Amino acid sequence: AAEDVPEAYIEEAADLCDVAMALGAGGTHAKYTANGVINSNEQPSAVLGDFAMAMGGMHIDAGGEVILRAGEARTPVHLLGRALVDGDLLSDADVNWEPDRPGDELCNTIHSSCVSPVTWREQTLPIRKNDASIADLGGRFPKNRSYRFVTDPVQGQRLNKMALAEASYQGRMQLSLGLWALAYEPGDWEQITSAYFQGATKTFWI
Repeated sequence: AAEDVPEAYIEEAADLCDVAMALGAGGTHAKYTANGVINSNEQPSAVLGDFAMAMGGMHIDAGGEVILRAGEARTPVHLLGRALVDGDLLSDADVNWEPDRPGDELCNTIHSSCVSPVTWREQTLPIRKNDASIADLGGRFPKNRSYRFVTDPVQGQRLNKMALAEASYQGRMQLSLGLWALAYEPGDWEQITSAYFQGATKTFWI
C-alpha cells in the first residue's frame, strides 16, 4: 500500500533520479528513469526490486515499511561525530567480520539487457567487465542483469558500471551497538576504525 512507502524516501529518490547527467555527444539526460508495464498479478516486492535496479539502488523491508533509495555515493553519517571505533561496540556481543565476499556473490563481468523504446523488446547491452578484478580473482565471475524498466542504453551502461564498482567492495561486518544506533536509516553509510582490519578505517553501508 502507498502508506507503507515513506514519502520522504520517495522524494529523496525522485530528486536523485532527476539529476542532469552530461552525455558524451552533448546535452544531458536524467540520471535515472523508469518506463514499462506492470502486470496486476506481479508480486509488489518483485516490482519494487526492478524499480530499485533501474535507479541503481535498493528496496528494503524495514519492519513493515518499504524503503526505496536511489544509488548514490553517500557521505558517512558519523552519528557520534566521528568514525566508530571498537570501544563503541557492545562489549558483551559477538562481532562477525568477513573480509571477503562469498563465492556466489563475486562479480566482475556483467551480461545485461534493457528495453528498446521503439520495439519494447529486450535489447542486449555490451558486456561490461572489470579487468583488474578478473586478473585479481584469476577469472571471470559473470552475472546477468535485466533492466526491465530501463529504456536508455546509456543509463543501462551506467548501472552496469555502478554494479561492478559495488561488487569490487569486499567485506561485511555484523556488530551490536547501543540504542543510539536506532537513528541510523537503512542505506546509510558509516565508517569504523577497527582492529579487525589492522586499525584501518573502512566505510560500510547499513
